[in-house]
Amino acid sequence: MNDWKKGLALFGMMLSPFAVADWQLDVAFALSRDGYTHEASTSVSLLPGEETILFSNDGSQLPGLLGKAELIEFDGEQVKICLQFQEQCNDGSWRTIASPTFQTGLHQPLSFDVNDSELREHMHLKVEVTSV
Repeated sequence: MNDWKKGLALFGMMLSPFAVADWQLDVAFALSRDGYTHEASTSVSLLPGEETILFSNDGSQLPGLLGKAELIEFDGEQVKICLQFQEQCNDGSWRTIASPTFQTGLHQPLSFDVNDSELREHMHLKVEVTSV
C-alpha cells in the first residue's frame, strides 16, 4: 500500500506546473547611487543546478555590473532560487551588492530592496517565476 501512495504522489507531482514546464525568471533590477540609476530587465530560462547570467559586464546592458541566478531546489509547488548581483570596483575587484535567496511559486511576484547608507545606494529588485 505504501508503494501505491508513493506512486500516486509522484504522479501528482508530475502533473504539477513545476514538474512539466521550463522555468522562466523575469527580473527587473535598479541600482541608484548619487542621483544616477542603472536599470535592466531580463527574462531567462533556469535549469536546475546551472548558473544563469542575467546581465554581464560585456557593456550591452549594465557595464561594470553582473547579475546571476541559480535554481537550487524545486518540488511540485515551489522553486528555490539564489540571485547574486555584483559591481566591479575601480581596482578591478568585484563587490557583492546583494545575494538574496528566495522560495516562490509560479506567478507570485516578489520585490527586494537593499539600502546601503554608507555608500548612499539603493537596489530595487522585482522577480517572478513563470512557466514556458
